[in-house]
Amino acid sequence: MREPPTAAETMPATAQSIPAEEDRRRQLRDVAWWLGLLAAAMSVSAAAALSSDSPSGRLLGWWPSGASPFPTVGTVAAPAILVAVLGFAMLPRTARWPWHSVLALSYMGSFAWTAALHTQVDTTPPSNSTAAARWGLAFIDQVSASRFGIALILCALGSLTTPLILVAVKSLAGPLTARTVAPVLILGPWAIWVSVGMDGIAVAAIAAAVACAAKASERRVPLWTARACAASAGALLAAAVLLSYSAAWFGLTLLCVYYQRRRATAIWWSAAAGVAVLGTLSAFDHSWPAELVGTYAGAWGALKEHPAHLWSLAATPALAFAAAGPAAVASLRRMGAPTWPLMVGPLAAMVFTPLVAGAVPRAGLAWIALTPWLVIAATANREGRRSPVSPAPLVSTAVAAVGAILVVYAV
Repeated sequence: MREPPTAAETMPATAQSIPAEEDRRRQLRDVAWWLGLLAAAMSVSAAAALSSDSPSGRLLGWWPSGASPFPTVGTVAAPAILVAVLGFAMLPRTARWPWHSVLALSYMGSFAWTAALHTQVDTTPPSNSTAAARWGLAFIDQVSASRFGIALILCALGSLTTPLILVAVKSLAGPLTARTVAPVLILGPWAIWVSVGMDGIAVAAIAAAVACAAKASERRVPLWTARACAASAGALLAAAVLLSYSAAWFGLTLLCVYYQRRRATAIWWSAAAGVAVLGTLSAFDHSWPAELVGTYAGAWGALKEHPAHLWSLAATPALAFAAAGPAAVASLRRMGAPTWPLMVGPLAAMVFTPLVAGAVPRAGLAWIALTPWLVIAATANREGRRSPVSPAPLVSTAVAAVGAILVVYAV
């Protein structure tokens, strides 16, 4: 029988234990740190672009632009969506909405925001993309009647990341934490890159795997349901790995979720399912480990030939934090919160994924698309899921969202 909700879980999102004035000061400090990091990242990017051995504009190419001398649908829709999401987030009644309504509205808001910031779809993936990613993009291009159809599919599938992350956050940190962090995820500036290629779909598959792992490790879940969810987590992570090399680091996230909840058996079910998927593909002459080794070998060879590409290795983690927005600063301050297992994989991916992307003329954007996981602890509390959470950082979220709009439509 389900336990009755505690006072902390039913408390409106606006009734928080942190004074409003103190919270605003914290958010402004986070914005200042984020702007400083953004300036440093762009300085390193400019230095790399000016290097003689570095391909012109290689790093600055991560900055999509839809600037046009004429107003577009996005120039009107994006600010309207920003105001609507922040307005709903400040309403006390939203804390009492049914959970399925929160998930549905979070998906709709994320889809609308991603579509409003959509700028381009590149149907020629970089040379370091996986074979499955190249095939998937070619398939979407074939079944779509136009570039608009491709963008619609990519936005629709990539936006599934938001509700799936909320499911995992609710499982580990409670429903109040998930509700308060929802507007931060919906209005993330990383939405600019979700519709650029297959990376958004890969991140959605990762989010589905983590959500299944969180469900499998919950108490009071029937044994076979838990095993099915653990196996699904492994299979989904294997599918994500086929689309993006960086997804492999989220195996650490699954391990940390199972470790936190002492679910050793779930590890074996997830591992067996993941190996089964990759093993089945190897029977059809597609070896993902061999593909990964070959990609890394090519990247290291190119780095030895062009050492100036090391600039990009130094800049990519900073660019990822810049794409996450100021909420990432608040999230890192709460690494000890119950959501910490969800941040292990993306942090590892941010460190090691640039090794693959650092030596090709046009780097992949998988390390940017992983940034939603960097903000999930922005409202979490270290004391546990039953304690009042921190208020949603709406000020810093608004600053990042306005910055994303300016990047796309004014720069």
